[in-house]
Amino acid sequence: MLIKEIATLNQSNFHVLSDEELLIETPEMDLSAGFVSPDVLRLIARKKGAKQEETFVLNQKPEWIKIQPRIDGEKVILSTSLVQVSVDMQTLQFKAYNQQGALLVSSKEAPWTHSTRGITLSLELDPKEKIYGLGQDPMANLDQNGHERRMWNATDRKRKSGNNGIPFYTSSKPYGFLLNSSYPSRFAVGKATVAQPPELRIDEKCQEKNPFPWPWNQPNPFSSPDDLSVLLDSDRFECFFVFKDSFDDIQKGYGWLTGTPPMPPMWAFGFIQSKNRYRSMEELKAIADKYRKKNVPLNCLVIDWLWFKEFGDYEWNKAHWPDPEKGIQYLNDLGIQVMQAQHPYIDRESLQYQSLLQKGFLNHVPAHARPTFDFSNPQAQAYYWDRLVKKLYQIGIRGFWTDMGEPEDHPLGTNSYIGSRERLHNIYASLWSQAIYEGQRRDFDERVYILSRAAYAGIQRNGVTLWSNDISASWEVLKDQVVVGQTVALSGQPYWCTDIGGFVTGREFSPELIIRWYQWGVFCPIFRTHGTRADNEVWSFGPEAEKIISSYIKLRTRLLPYIYSCAHMITKQAKPMMRGMCMDFPHDKIAVSQQSQYMFGPCFLVAPVTEPGCRSRKVYLPQGLWYDFWTNETYEGEQWLDVFAPLEQIPLFVKAGSIIPMAKSLFQTGDMRGDQPDLHVYPGQEGQFDFYEDDGKTYGYEKGEYGLTEITMDKTGNVSMHTKHESGIYPKRDRQFYIVYPEKASTKIEYFVDAD
Repeated sequence: MLIKEIATLNQSNFHVLSDEELLIETPEMDLSAGFVSPDVLRLIARKKGAKQEETFVLNQKPEWIKIQPRIDGEKVILSTSLVQVSVDMQTLQFKAYNQQGALLVSSKEAPWTHSTRGITLSLELDPKEKIYGLGQDPMANLDQNGHERRMWNATDRKRKSGNNGIPFYTSSKPYGFLLNSSYPSRFAVGKATVAQPPELRIDEKCQEKNPFPWPWNQPNPFSSPDDLSVLLDSDRFECFFVFKDSFDDIQKGYGWLTGTPPMPPMWAFGFIQSKNRYRSMEELKAIADKYRKKNVPLNCLVIDWLWFKEFGDYEWNKAHWPDPEKGIQYLNDLGIQVMQAQHPYIDRESLQYQSLLQKGFLNHVPAHARPTFDFSNPQAQAYYWDRLVKKLYQIGIRGFWTDMGEPEDHPLGTNSYIGSRERLHNIYASLWSQAIYEGQRRDFDERVYILSRAAYAGIQRNGVTLWSNDISASWEVLKDQVVVGQTVALSGQPYWCTDIGGFVTGREFSPELIIRWYQWGVFCPIFRTHGTRADNEVWSFGPEAEKIISSYIKLRTRLLPYIYSCAHMITKQAKPMMRGMCMDFPHDKIAVSQQSQYMFGPCFLVAPVTEPGCRSRKVYLPQGLWYDFWTNETYEGEQWLDVFAPLEQIPLFVKAGSIIPMAKSLFQTGDMRGDQPDLHVYPGQEGQFDFYEDDGKTYGYEKGEYGLTEITMDKTGNVSMHTKHESGIYPKRDRQFYIVYPEKASTKIEYFVDAD
């Protein structure tokens, strides 16, 4: 590191300027500023004596890069080839500009505030600026302006979604912001309101099971109409600003810092059937047989809680599951995978409690509290996979459902291997999923699939799908779920799902509600039903509902080649499948304001029906030509439509220029190699789509074992193809596709690869 300048600024501030970073020392705090890539700014504020701790958020340890620093009066200018940052050495205000001189972000004049509680950073909020992301919460707002978002994982069965904060947001300016800390934090976006207080969960000692770090009704004291304030309960505040030109590129920058989502197995994109709960293997086999008899696709069945006797046994209750391996093999032979619920509790009566206690693998909890596994201990992580979970994988379990991982019970006085409850709480689910992901990847080549009720920044790199908690079965909740899914995707967590039909079944539940929920669920990244209903299969809600629901499960199955190609876009390009209108139409003010409709991949515009008795709804079409998916009628964009929506139909549009690979057959396995999809094309605009193929099962794609075919179309619908990648089981080969047009007969196209 080359030191450029050492200077005393005034009686209290002192700075060191090098070709890597700016270091400012004040009597109370030390501040560092620099870049870890040409368009990623890193800021660190730390109180005197604050220690650096592993946050478990980042997937790497970013190093400072060389920069071009200079002094300009009372300001220090830090420049890269893409971004220029000025820091006022008196007030510490900082501003970032792109190479064209446009302001990207500005702090307040005195941006850093410290107290006994922690550190606060205050940024200026432009009147037209919108803030997106920050994880999952029950307020269900696509843009977070006027709201306070709290990073403290919690569940509440009376609410619309669990509170699963992810301290990453995207500004419409655009830029991204990541807070690199696991400690509790509060983001006040403008003059912020807070959500209604959650249902208190009380233990037998009349104490809260998971108390919040602050009074729920106490807003961030730095909340202001013109500010975006981040209050962190820690003595060290580290953050990254990701300066990119688009929402997708910002997501890619977030993935560079925190980890890229790996490809889930193919079966995970099919239909997942679950309920609370199937009580025996015989019941599961009967359900599977009935689905097959009715010719309704089914890719996974789920075993919920009490497959054991006590929480923490990690042994089957043989009274109801006498030969689980044989039963799982029976289901596998039908092309059905099995997912199984896991829990963090190690009850004192369980088979594992004494052994785990003696090994030091449990969190230290108050005497009256429920013991939980300590996933922050690396030795405990290894033991969890090697001795408790690996044996479940070896008999055929292929999905792990990590339930209650907020943790739901996390009382005051709890301590872990890495220290305090406050440090561990938000990353508990991340460390739990890490134990499974790293163990399975070390021992087996099949892809990891984890369904988690809690999430935090970085969990996506462990093969995790977040689901929206134990939500109520109501129209209001369905309406909000449409928004919540988009918000989670904008938070860097692309795989998400809902309990189709709602978990807690109340008076509002009806066949109409679950039909509408299924219709929307087809166009979520993961397609899964669950709930407390005694019967929760497609035939459980009457003949009309069965017919409609079955047709949508079949549609989902036919769309798997498209959906799987979109999953490849997530892994390679960080493009989420569930896309708020702001992502693809950021300059269309009307489109950006619509949160009840969204894009599913690059082709579909989805507008769910979320009101009872509704048989039409308004849909806004952005610029361009659009096709009604059901009728093939075309409409010019930049207009509102009143769209007919009978009970059997969700409003669904396809953008002109779209190329959608769809399966001919309703295959039951996770392997598409025997099914050559049809290509449904929608002329009117030039289009391009990368059709992706791999074995659907292993990590061979990381070694290049996949096929990627670029399909292009001109405005009139003429299609051409080009092999972009081929390897292993996907060599260059001659192929035939049927091109399906909206208004004319299908055409066969033969694709001949080059002789070389």
